[in-house]
Amino acid sequence: MDKNEIRQIGAGVLEALSAAGAEQAECHVHARTLYELNIDAGEISLMRTTMQNSISMKSLRGGRKGSVVINKTSREAIENAAREARALMDSAEADQAEGIADVAADREFSSGSREPDRDMLYSRMTELQENVKERYPKVSLMQVVGEFRNTDSFYCNTNGVRLLGSTGYYSTDVGFGAQEDGETSSMNYSGAQRWTLDRPIIETAMLDRLRGEAERQIKTVPLEGKYTGTVLLTPTIVPILVSSFMGEFLTDLPLMQGTSMLKDKIGERVASPLLTISCNPLDPRNVGVSPFTADGYEARDMDIISAGVLKSFVLSRYGAKKTGLERSANLADCLEVKAGDTPLEDMIASVERGILVNRFSGGRPSSNGDFTGVAKNAFLIENGTIGPALSETMMSGNMLALFGDIIAVSRESVDFGCIRLPFISCSGVTISGK
Repeated sequence: MDKNEIRQIGAGVLEALSAAGAEQAECHVHARTLYELNIDAGEISLMRTTMQNSISMKSLRGGRKGSVVINKTSREAIENAAREARALMDSAEADQAEGIADVAADREFSSGSREPDRDMLYSRMTELQENVKERYPKVSLMQVVGEFRNTDSFYCNTNGVRLLGSTGYYSTDVGFGAQEDGETSSMNYSGAQRWTLDRPIIETAMLDRLRGEAERQIKTVPLEGKYTGTVLLTPTIVPILVSSFMGEFLTDLPLMQGTSMLKDKIGERVASPLLTISCNPLDPRNVGVSPFTADGYEARDMDIISAGVLKSFVLSRYGAKKTGLERSANLADCLEVKAGDTPLEDMIASVERGILVNRFSGGRPSSNGDFTGVAKNAFLIENGTIGPALSETMMSGNMLALFGDIIAVSRESVDFGCIRLPFISCSGVTISGK
């Protein structure tokens, strides 16, 4: 689908919504072509190209909203969906916070390539298999998914907003485990997004390190007792905890409901001075990111926490209207936790008793930030040395306390393509054998 066609579809949707009775209307048109190569259990299992189109539309009148999503782009399908949106709008309750983006703009953005290098993708995938066999003979690749995604996205509304973004990039996701003498490690996985395939896959997304750890996780030991200690969080777990923190305290729902413990804390210290969290969609290193938000505004970079001080919430247009707070510059796209000054080996050496954690399995934190769950792909650290792999170990604490008790942030940082993260060491976490 070329840019003229996608614009014509968007204009047709707005016309149909207005004809069906909308006072205000908006739509998103998405067109994606996916080139996919999969390896399962060491064998190529899938090679295909798929195309997918979708249209989401919103009809508004007097604060009432009707929303519909379809995957057909014919005029008949659009007109039927517009009438459905009208019916939903008529039956909805009025909410004066509802609306559409009001900053008129007509811009186009483009990044990456339009077409994949299929031969290079195949070469990198087979090279990964060879690398793993050579370096980590006990490791098995359970599944490797290599993709090239070509996406065109168009947002338009009746306030004159027209935003078109086109991007093409590679994505690799790798699931793996290790086995020996009938014993197996816990499964692990990682992945990254990249503009090009200029480097071997094993050199991205911590894969080399994680595969080495997988072999050590074939044999595990239980953690003895229960104690309060230090947790060394790797870059594969940091985004999960940061997302939980933001979801519980900084986004639309907790702020609209008034349950966020940080609702009045803009400009105040809410975390360790070692912690800086930003979301930077304009950084050219970020792969495959949308240059505009889902609610129709051009995305801008922002600091969420700077040296421990809360700088911004993550609020959509709707959340901002409901709370009376400022709409955020983006919706938490392209997460970056700023690297620190401490070498990783020094962070490890400083831990008297604690654990290194790669994954975490737990429920949503409570409204006050309390959490509990299982530390997975974890290792014991004692007297500054990483010891044996641990069988499933419980980890509990409080999200606010966890980020407040950061004692070191690594100088090293891992680039996953659209996020960049260091290792983070936190004290005061309750650790116990399961």
